[in-house]
Amino acid sequence: MASRGVKPPDSAYPRPGADLVSRDHVAFPQIPGVEFPPYMPRNWRIDYGPDFAAKGIIANEPPKLGEPYTVMVPRVDRDGNDLGGIQLPEVAVPLGTFTGWNYQLPVLSNLNYLAGLVGSFIPFAAGAEERKASGDARLSIAERYSGRGDYVEKVRASVQGLVSRRLLRAEDVNAIVEESAARWDYLTALHQ
Repeated sequence: MASRGVKPPDSAYPRPGADLVSRDHVAFPQIPGVEFPPYMPRNWRIDYGPDFAAKGIIANEPPKLGEPYTVMVPRVDRDGNDLGGIQLPEVAVPLGTFTGWNYQLPVLSNLNYLAGLVGSFIPFAAGAEERKASGDARLSIAERYSGRGDYVEKVRASVQGLVSRRLLRAEDVNAIVEESAARWDYLTALHQ
């Protein structure tokens, strides 16, 4: 498209303050058996010496540790799904909560460590009674969608929105909708 002079889609990259906040400003919902991490991994500024950036020469070995970087995380919606960025159909029309974090087992809170690059999926309850009995703050599948057809149509609308924003190819719509329908079938079968 760039070769034809077509402007790319606007950036959807998360921004500090709007989409990214400090850990203590995340309003994660009450989900049975799930606790939003009470700590965040930390990264420190590292000083290898004055010539490292320009010449690759290490003068400080081991390197000197400086101040830690400020770690920001995505704000979340009422389901605990990240806000900001490009919302894929699985998040825009959810059947559960997707997190970008998971606990390392055993929990290593004294090291401020979470399992690297391992996320979680926590499905919604099937109905309101199950949700209320468990103490889950998130709406159930039945409270969100009138049935499979309603869910599939909402997914299709979400996918078409991504196509219209030029973030997804029209050729991929049917495959994504079919995959979403299969996810519905799998998750609702678990509750039967």
